[in-house]
Amino acid sequence: MPAARDWTAVARIAGPLAILSVGIFMVARTWRTWPDVMVDFGREAYLAWQLASGRTLYVDVAHFSGPLSPYLNALWFRLFGPGVLVLALVNLVVAAGFTAMLYALVARMAGRLAATAACIFFVAVFACGQYVRIGNYNWVCPYSHELTHGIVLATAALVCLGRYHDTRRTLWVALAGFASGLLVLTKVEALLAGGLAIGVGMVLTLVVERPGPRRVLRLTGAFLGAAAVPLGLTIVWFAPVMPLERIVAWPLGHWLVATRPELVGADFYRKGLGVDDVAGNLGNLAIATGWYGAVVTAVIVIAMLLGRVGRGRIPLVLAAFAIAAVAGHQFGVAWLTHGARPLPLVGALVVGGALVELVRARAAPERAAAATLRAAFAVFALVLLAKLGLYTHVHHYGFALTAPAAVLLVACMVGWLPDAVARWGGDGAVARAAGLGLVAAALVAHVAFMNRYIDAKTYRVGEGRDAIFADDRGRPIERLLAEIETRVGRDETLLVFPEGVMLNFLTRRANPTPYYLFDRTSRQLWGDDTMVRALAARPADWLVLFERGAMAPRATRLHDWIRAHYQPVWRQETPQFRSGGGAIGVQLMQRSG
Repeated sequence: MPAARDWTAVARIAGPLAILSVGIFMVARTWRTWPDVMVDFGREAYLAWQLASGRTLYVDVAHFSGPLSPYLNALWFRLFGPGVLVLALVNLVVAAGFTAMLYALVARMAGRLAATAACIFFVAVFACGQYVRIGNYNWVCPYSHELTHGIVLATAALVCLGRYHDTRRTLWVALAGFASGLLVLTKVEALLAGGLAIGVGMVLTLVVERPGPRRVLRLTGAFLGAAAVPLGLTIVWFAPVMPLERIVAWPLGHWLVATRPELVGADFYRKGLGVDDVAGNLGNLAIATGWYGAVVTAVIVIAMLLGRVGRGRIPLVLAAFAIAAVAGHQFGVAWLTHGARPLPLVGALVVGGALVELVRARAAPERAAAATLRAAFAVFALVLLAKLGLYTHVHHYGFALTAPAAVLLVACMVGWLPDAVARWGGDGAVARAAGLGLVAAALVAHVAFMNRYIDAKTYRVGEGRDAIFADDRGRPIERLLAEIETRVGRDETLLVFPEGVMLNFLTRRANPTPYYLFDRTSRQLWGDDTMVRALAARPADWLVLFERGAMAPRATRLHDWIRAHYQPVWRQETPQFRSGGGAIGVQLMQRSG
């Protein structure tokens, strides 16, 4: 009996230890390569630095997402000082907490082995991944903290609902409500997906519990009251500097930006949704779904034929794992380009299966609670994929939007499918080993592909806690930083056009205007006239101008104003920042007169 207890204790810690080991390896392998040297993450660091220095979001610094993440990051800068590494280390803690919540959820829904495999897949593929030239699409230095923070908050709310199933304490419903209120202050994708998932979770929780009217009112009041607390604090925070209608429009109503037709119809978002080539993407989805169906069918048939094998079972299990891993590895790059396409269908099947299980298990509280969480989490994963439309993928925004659905897929292959095979009279262990082999093949393919981008980052940019490693773009940026340090005084201001606010942060030279990004989206939001007036009202002492190529300014009025008020003092050629290709020009310019 003591030996059995010891083995149970080992089994409980083996999974978390394996996840931790993979996490440590991935962090060490990708150390300081997480952000991009110029694009996106500079905004995250710059906003936190400016807010920590006393500027106010939406007033002194433009922003079109919720206020929670910038102010939270500003808090870390206040406590520990500004630095890229500060945000990275904090985000590692956030990612670890998210992984722990994933483990708890999946273990409850599909078992500890499935939870271990799902979390290892998340840590290796999503948390530290890089599948395009630009960095930022990982959980350590994300292009948008609002997205990762929102996903964490939504998951935390579902964990709280799970705890309520266990304890029936109203406090857990209130905590779920508080997390939901914070969710409003993040990003529209997380808000929409998380809000629907939490709503489904609350409704199904009430269906399972079947409380009386007084209990329903108490739970609803606790949830809504707690959710109102972050929103009320937001109004109090911004009230001294903003009228109420502006608070409602931006800190609380930032998500309305996503409904603007000029943004929704932009080519960039159409391509991201896959609607630029509907027929092609539907065809690829059908092919990928066919392959998934063939693989799953083969696993089920083989496991059913073997039945409940007694002797020689271990060799069969090992053979199933090896064959699945080798066969899956042959797909190689196909895992990267097409492997995630069927995830919306997987999410829909999981929702349907969870609802069926809920109906069957209403008399079994533990099974009903697991089915409730499975349905709510699957809704969350499914709605997150909506932004990817017909082209669900791991790279780019997929590092966050695809992660919960990928976790569900791993849970299905390692947990639910083998359990179903065992109920049907097949060999569940063989099916589970085959599922693990396929997951391992996909994981290896992703990490091997990622290595080419990590290995290319050999140039060190920045010093101390700001040091990062970049690809060939790092060398000219390091020269540009040296010129800025030599020519621009510590108290002088700097503007980078049309993008590259990372330069402001790395040199600690502030931009005196509210606008730090002059891409098409920003210009559609604020307007060229407004931006020109801001530049004229508080002109920067110095300006960095990127000229041709992917970063070429398309705003003629803004470009003409810059040419009229600044003169170049230094120039060099530098590689393209977004899409490769030939060199572009960069000028350091000083204000005339």
